[in-house]
Amino acid sequence: MTLAGELVLVRNQQLSKIAGADPEDRGIFQRMDRITSQMQEAVMRTRMQPVGNLFGRLPRMVRDLSQKLSKNIQIVTRGDEVELDKTILESLTDPMAHLIRNACDHGIEKPAERLSAGKPETGTVSVHAYHEAGQINIVIRDDGKGMNPAVIREKALAKGLKTQGELNRMSEGEILSLIMLPGFSTSEFATEISGRGVGTDVVKSAVEMLGGHIAVTSAAGKGTGFHICLPLTLAIIPCLLLSVGNERFAVPKVNVAELVCLYDEDVFARIEYAGVQEVFRLRRTLLPLVRLHEVLARPLPFTEEIRSEITGKYQRIAKAGLFPSRGLGTREKNRRRSGENLFFAVVRVGTRQFGLIADCVAGSEEIVVNPVHPKLKSIGIYSGTAIMGDGTVAMILDVRGIAEHSGVEFISSGEKETGSAAPECRTPVRHCTSTHRVLIFKNGEQERFAVPLAMIRRVSAIRKQRIETVGSRSYITVDGIPTLILRLDCLLDVSPCILKDEMYLLQPRDCSPAFGILMSELCDVLSVPLTLNGEGEMEDGILGTALIQERLTLFPDIRRLAEKASEFRGEVLSQPSALTWTG
Repeated sequence: MTLAGELVLVRNQQLSKIAGADPEDRGIFQRMDRITSQMQEAVMRTRMQPVGNLFGRLPRMVRDLSQKLSKNIQIVTRGDEVELDKTILESLTDPMAHLIRNACDHGIEKPAERLSAGKPETGTVSVHAYHEAGQINIVIRDDGKGMNPAVIREKALAKGLKTQGELNRMSEGEILSLIMLPGFSTSEFATEISGRGVGTDVVKSAVEMLGGHIAVTSAAGKGTGFHICLPLTLAIIPCLLLSVGNERFAVPKVNVAELVCLYDEDVFARIEYAGVQEVFRLRRTLLPLVRLHEVLARPLPFTEEIRSEITGKYQRIAKAGLFPSRGLGTREKNRRRSGENLFFAVVRVGTRQFGLIADCVAGSEEIVVNPVHPKLKSIGIYSGTAIMGDGTVAMILDVRGIAEHSGVEFISSGEKETGSAAPECRTPVRHCTSTHRVLIFKNGEQERFAVPLAMIRRVSAIRKQRIETVGSRSYITVDGIPTLILRLDCLLDVSPCILKDEMYLLQPRDCSPAFGILMSELCDVLSVPLTLNGEGEMEDGILGTALIQERLTLFPDIRRLAEKASEFRGEVLSQPSALTWTG
């Protein structure tokens, strides 16, 4: 395998010189390229083994556990013929055994419990392997009692693994993933099989060391599943090459979803800000952005202050209409907007995605993976090194490490802007009792307002000079559509709006005509239980109040404000104070 890797390296060196070769030599290079690829595939096939070699050990383990636990458990496997690199397969033995033990001990109930719950007396653990997008997927699932996110939250808080504030900001999927933290266990008693809080974190570490990721899903009363995603091999991998300054960096293609390029005005207009996080609206999803050269310039993990400093810098650059010097100082002068582009790769971290901004895309290449030096490994953003065709060394980026290093705030699936939002999110907020993500913002000095993200179509930064006044109404053009501006201090009995040169516009979903609510400040995005206090006489336009972060927060009635927006287009235009931009 080592010799095959060296051959691939020599092939890449030859291909780097093909541009200047005559047609006859170019043909020889191309034939050598094809033969090298075929030889590489043949060598790789000799290393591949069916996962059935691993699955074949599981039935006996389950039989032994069934007897020891006095439970009726069967195991069902599918995809035994799927092949995986021998090294990866051997490394999966212990992680798989631990997940099966957990499913049998914690997941599957006693026969009497299953019968009382209307389930078959025999519990089932299923293991399924399949290929997808150049990766191997292994799903371990049981039909047991599942996990309760509320219990996990309580355990994490009691053990000091997370603070209450951190838990409030986490989605249900993130709460479930807490079971993979070191020392975490939902079991009250440790047994010889499980419950000691040691094991699931080791499974996660082992999978990530193999270049993969693991996700957990669970439904109360229906069971729990673990989804492991792994590369086919660790030896030779196709990579996307990104340039920052004079350096090239490799990103494994299995981690790359797509490439995006913004041109000219869009470099500033399409990038938005959510607190200290830059985001890009990719179709109907808010995508967090990370600037690679900012990560390379800071060997220590980002603190909240650093993230705020970086975001503030690019907000000032956007206001000035200048392009930042990129590539760690290789460009000395900022340039005006004309002719400039911004590239980023949409990369996957498990089931999440973020945009990795670089100077440009330098191409793609099959590379031989070499270990990274321990001093660089400790930084956490590199997974290996590679010698390129021109003899230079490129660092292989660890996208998960970059996400953790930069403190990316991922947008949960509930925050996606889709046309099929959950039905409960379409109803007035006062009747929602589950946990939802909400945007916290200010209008004036005193009050704080909150709107569920599922009710928001878009949040945009706007400048005062872009406001246009038509009679007593104020408009701003958004995506070519004149959008009416409403001020909460003129519609509700609240403190005056703080007028600034740059403010924010909240556009609700499914509202016609187009209108937006003016906001002076974005405070935070939090997960909160939407059980509102609606007792007493509420002002027209307010659904209710809630105590969030120990502060009274008002929830405006989006539908009622939409009705008011329609009124302002008609005979009620005699109330200019609700529309006019003053100050």
